[in-house]
Parts: sequence; C-alpha cells; structure tokens
Amino acid sequence: MLLYGWLWLFCSHANAYGVSIVEAGLSAEKQWYVLSADLDYRLSPVAKQALRSGIPLSWTMAVRIYRERPWFWDKKVHDTVHRYRIRYHPLMNIYQLKDQGNGRMENFLTLAGALGALGKIRDMRIVEIYRLDTRHSYYALVKVSFDREALPLPLRPVAYVNADWSLSSDWYRCPIKK
Repeated sequence: MLLYGWLWLFCSHANAYGVSIVEAGLSAEKQWYVLSADLDYRLSPVAKQALRSGIPLSWTMAVRIYRERPWFWDKKVHDTVHRYRIRYHPLMNIYQLKDQGNGRMENFLTLAGALGALGKIRDMRIVEIYRLDTRHSYYALVKVSFDREALPLPLRPVAYVNADWSLSSDWYRCPIKK
C-alpha cells in the first residue's frame, strides 16, 4: 500500500509541470489558415531558478496538418515549427519574450505576464488556403516542446533525467474551420 502511495505521489508530481494546450483551432482568414490557441505554462521551481539565474528557456511549437483518408493512414500535408524563448535580465529586472521566427520581442515585469503572453497565440499564420483542397477534410495536431538542447551544455544531462525539466505538452488535435 505504501508503494502505491509513493508511485501516486511521484506520478502526480511528474505531471504538475509542463505545458497544457487548453484550446486550439485553425480558421480561414484572408489567404491563410491561422492558429489561435490558449496554452497554460507551468514551470517547475528548478526551471524558474534557472531562468532567474540568467539561463534562457526555449520552446518549439509544432503544427502538423493531416488530410483524412478513409482507407489509409491520414496523410501529412503540412508541417511548421515556431520557436520561442524567455530570458530574464536581472539588471533591468524584466522578462523578455522573443519570437525566434520574426524576431519580435516583448518585455514583461513578471514571469506570470511573460508566460501569459506566451500562452495566448492569436492569428498565427500556418498555411495558405490554396494549399488545402476543399474537397477533403483536414485536421491539425499541435504540440509545444521544451528545447533542452538550447540549455547550456553542463545543464543538458540533468535536464534529460530530471522530471522537473519535462516542460512539454502532449499532441492536441484541433479542427480546421473553412
């Protein structure tokens, strides 16, 4: 009984940190299908301490679009990746959020503000409308992955074996509204 209690405690602790995709969907706007999503970032105390020590934390958001097929496996027709990084600047006492794709940076006074902005994806261009045939049905899979390879070299081995660095989401299936 005690063993089950310890296992339950360990499993609940392992799932306490990471990224949850609360809601996501693609919709047609002008000439693009755009992604809007609400994400919940929960950093472990170890990750927060590393961030406060000046170590930037990076995530990648993968979006894959599949065409549904009745007799075969669904076919992947588009794959895109967006990269984000949060960095703390101790001298200025600000958190800086950078979209690695377009270079846009925003500054925040609190970590909660930076994570809140990172968790609100609005109108992110994914694929041009003409690339998806209207005769077929499509869906998208979205996943946010913590980039351990972006950590400093001495910290990487620890990040791979310590559950406090498991800061990724599961795959989330979302509809594509035409």
